[in-house]
Amino acid sequence: MLGNLAVTDDVSTRLASDMVPVSTLLRDLGSSNDSMFLNAAAGLLRHLAIPMENRELFFGEEETLQQVAHLYTDVTLEQVQVAGLQLTRQVLANMAERTQRFIEQHGTPSLDTVITLFKETTSTATRLEVSRLLTVILRALQSPSSPGLYDVCLRTLVNTPDVLLPAVFAIRQSPAPNVLTAQAEAWLTLNLFVRAPGGAVTLATQTCNDEELLSLLRQRIKISGNEIAETVGEGAEAEPQDTRPRWVKDKERDNAVLLVHDLLKADDVEEGVKHVLRSLLEESDIRIG
Repeated sequence: MLGNLAVTDDVSTRLASDMVPVSTLLRDLGSSNDSMFLNAAAGLLRHLAIPMENRELFFGEEETLQQVAHLYTDVTLEQVQVAGLQLTRQVLANMAERTQRFIEQHGTPSLDTVITLFKETTSTATRLEVSRLLTVILRALQSPSSPGLYDVCLRTLVNTPDVLLPAVFAIRQSPAPNVLTAQAEAWLTLNLFVRAPGGAVTLATQTCNDEELLSLLRQRIKISGNEIAETVGEGAEAEPQDTRPRWVKDKERDNAVLLVHDLLKADDVEEGVKHVLRSLLEESDIRIG
């Protein structure tokens, strides 16, 4: 119920300061097995973690992410896992040093933990949240205010086995009603990955070796937002019509075009790969200066 009150930064700040014992709630979150409590508490804490001031004051302890990880490492209920990943995403948002620790540490929680979760779960909702978490991680480490500062950490991320699987999975999914922007965010994730040290050549190689991914990239670039038709996999039947808002489809296309643009700018991408990418733009009569 308190989560419903946290509708503005000001209210959330006052709730965290005066009404909600955040540290106690986090401690209980890390030990309880009551799924109803875990889901409700994670939702409240996610709202409280939206203001940057709250994230710095109440969610900066080293054990915080470990406590939250209990929801997606020890509990198998999809709703609870999603709530835990959403809270993790909010705790890490725009927090570069915190995100660096998350990537570089061993054990739980870590980048390896969520990649393993992605590979082991059969839940589409959980997998999509892992993809969205990776978007936040890459954004945090590529802040314009600290260019190059986290390049070592980004290289660790790029070299993490299967790190691209969540974003590629999200791109291949039919639009999910409950996560309207999942595919657009996944294309952004790939774009941010390209800007990381070693990321461009890694993604370029994977894209050109994955006919389905290359086909989806062609679709997103070539077809305007209100005409995008979802066809997943070779020989697959067309999915139900994409009813997402036009602005979401346009954002997805813009992110896909930007991805190709950044791959073409990269010095370490082979010319043969760039030729394939240029042809995608030429097919859609897109000119990039």
